[in-house]
Order: sequence, then C-alpha cells, then structure tokens
Amino acid sequence: MATKQSLLYISLAIVFSSLAQVFYKFSADKLSFDAAALLTNIPLITGLALYGAGAFFFIKALQGGEVSLLYPIMASSYLWVTILSYIIFSESIGFFRWLGVSLIILGIFFVSLGSRQASRQEHKQHGEL
Repeated sequence: MATKQSLLYISLAIVFSSLAQVFYKFSADKLSFDAAALLTNIPLITGLALYGAGAFFFIKALQGGEVSLLYPIMASSYLWVTILSYIIFSESIGFFRWLGVSLIILGIFFVSLGSRQASRQEHKQHGEL
C-alpha cells in the first residue's frame, strides 16, 4: 500500500519524468557528441535536470510505498508523454498506439486493485478490520 504522501511524490515523479521526455525531443535536433555541444544544449540539460527531479521524487515515494505498486504507476507517464507529443509536436497517434497506452493504464488499474486487496488481507490477518 502507498501513503498519501508517496502518491503525491509519485505524481510529481511522473510529471517531471514526462516533461523530461519532451525536452529530450527538443534537444535531439541539436545533439552532438562533443563536450562543448553537450554543455550548451539547454533542452538536453533541462531534460536531464527534470529526469533527475523525477528520480528524486520516485525515491521519496518509495519511502512510503511498495516498489511493486509505485513502479507500475510510473508507467502512466506513457499516457502523458503521448498526449504531450500530440499537443506539442503534432505527432500522429494511431489506433494501435492508443490501444497500447490504454492497456498500460488498464494494467496500472489492476496492479493498484491487487495492492488494495493484499492490504485488506494483511489487515484482516492482523485483526485490524
């Protein structure tokens, strides 16, 4: 089970990680593998910083929740990156891509449902319900 605070942290991790992907895409046009170009690629640096912030908040979320629940929730970033790609980059999102993202979200739902059920059984075993 996850605490409310860990759910807040995982939400922040998803936001920062999803935004990082957008900045990685912006940086791709300017990507060059020499030190000066890498150090002056502001979208790349921004993406790395956002990804680092996402990792920080994910680790904070783990302090109050189970990795087997929280990591699948991170997969919802696929939905947000898909939506952002459509809005910002005008990417075409076909039926099968939406189907795939929908299946990921459905999987997250089932993982969450399983976590709640396991938590109830644990409380029941300890006489807390």
